[in-house]
Amino acid sequence: MATDVAERGMNAIRNLEVLFTEMEQPIRMTASMGIARLRMGETASSWVERADRALYQAKNGGRDRIEVDSFDLGDA
Repeated sequence: MATDVAERGMNAIRNLEVLFTEMEQPIRMTASMGIARLRMGETASSWVERADRALYQAKNGGRDRIEVDSFDLGDA
């Protein structure tokens, strides 16, 4: 499932440490992700728009989250 892949990616990003010589502590990162399933007959721009909308829901919901487009939730 796409959410499983996204969660693995988010965990990999959470475990990264960016080191700068000027800083004592490494910088840690997080990510937000939006997921939308391509529907039969859907245009690429519509699909990306739904994924983008889900991404901004994740960011607005507290960041470091995964959100699935609400249109796809009815298919789960």
